[in-house]
Amino acid sequence: MAKLSVNVNKVATVRNSRGGREPSVIEAVRTCIDAGAPGITVHPRADARHITTEDVLAIADELKPLKGRVEYNIEGDARPGLVDLVLAVRPDQCTLVPVKPGEITSEAGWAADTPRSELGGIIERMQSAGIRVSLFIDPEPAAVRWAKQMGGDRVELYTEPFARAFERGPDAAAASFAKYAEAAQLAHELGVGVNAGHDLDLKNLTLFRTLPHLDEVSIGHALISRALFVGLSRTVREYLAALALALVALVCCAADVRASGKAVTFPSIDGTSLAGEIYEASSRPAPGVVLVHMQSRNKADWKDLADDLRDAGLTALAIDLRGHGGSSGSRENLPAMVQDVKGAVQWLSARQGVRPGNIGIVGASLGANLALLAAVELPLVRAVALLSPSLDYRGLRIDAGVLRKTAGLAVWMAAGTKDPFSLRTLKELTTSGSGGREQRLVEGAVHGMALLTADREIGRALVDWLRRSLLS
Repeated sequence: MAKLSVNVNKVATVRNSRGGREPSVIEAVRTCIDAGAPGITVHPRADARHITTEDVLAIADELKPLKGRVEYNIEGDARPGLVDLVLAVRPDQCTLVPVKPGEITSEAGWAADTPRSELGGIIERMQSAGIRVSLFIDPEPAAVRWAKQMGGDRVELYTEPFARAFERGPDAAAASFAKYAEAAQLAHELGVGVNAGHDLDLKNLTLFRTLPHLDEVSIGHALISRALFVGLSRTVREYLAALALALVALVCCAADVRASGKAVTFPSIDGTSLAGEIYEASSRPAPGVVLVHMQSRNKADWKDLADDLRDAGLTALAIDLRGHGGSSGSRENLPAMVQDVKGAVQWLSARQGVRPGNIGIVGASLGANLALLAAVELPLVRAVALLSPSLDYRGLRIDAGVLRKTAGLAVWMAAGTKDPFSLRTLKELTTSGSGGREQRLVEGAVHGMALLTADREIGRALVDWLRRSLLS
């Protein structure tokens, strides 16, 4: 499956239209990553009309702990200032794009007669620094051969002509797609990887995602435009699903549907008002499970799992962390969110029909760290399940002291096989404590809630483990 790299230029465009810091490009990057995006793209232009040098550096700092899971792609022309910036930042990939004076956006790929003297030395310097180099080209055999001669690692096929052909109907789309398929096949035969970008969207991806040997698509304008109406996190997940051939199911099921539980409110330990959704088991008293979402997400993510837990005889409480969904407070105060999880456990355990000594917590990504940090301080909690935990999630650390406190606590863990930070955390947790330890792996760079959709067996295994851990 081709990877998605989200271009966040348009977020910076909106910010720059008024000045100041809102909307935050870093918050957009975090939201994309937490939704499962395996790549972030920026295109800093000489006039800094959207992404600035400061943005490039800040995003690099944000992605540094995620090296190996989230790729950073910097696009731009070969002007000296940009080349120096790329060599200083050392992103995973640099996409070299020709720029015409006065253009609003890219209008064409590199000409196949561009002399080696113009780019050859730059490509070699970047590759020597460990940076993969992609060359932005039109879908023409001559351009592909030129990219190979220049020493590029990949080509990025300029897809605006395909997008316009797709709008004209199936025949025009098929004819245009055939040219791209020919170019992609030739690149593959020459040992050059294939990326694509420009005006790709949820509609034309239904065809373009089938391009042979497609490694990555970079999408910004259409994705951010849709996000204005349905939210950035949901839009990223729609594009990921489109690339995974699951768009129809996602779009049909993801329309702001209220969870089938009952809406509740309760206080955090410090009094912050929190929103939740409770799914009560028919047979009571029942064990209780608190569900803690990812950064920039909310309790609605847990609907399917919460329904499954209820069907299995467990009462589930999905919560909105402070500053998320219907909860008050600031979403920037991550340490205080540990108090939110503790408050949810105490509220749930005191509820009539819930066994107070049989409580579990399930968390994903940020929620996984919060779940464990709360669980080791609460004797009420018998089991904790962690989807993609990290030894250090933006200051929420699972250090030696926390690991010692997991003694006697049943821990279930899951991570993607190409998520090195989560894999390291699983290793540390597996070798610590005397409680039961169980782990599951999902193939690929899958993170957080995406584990449950990437492998349906993961959700079933989690429900079964919670039943065994809390009903025994």
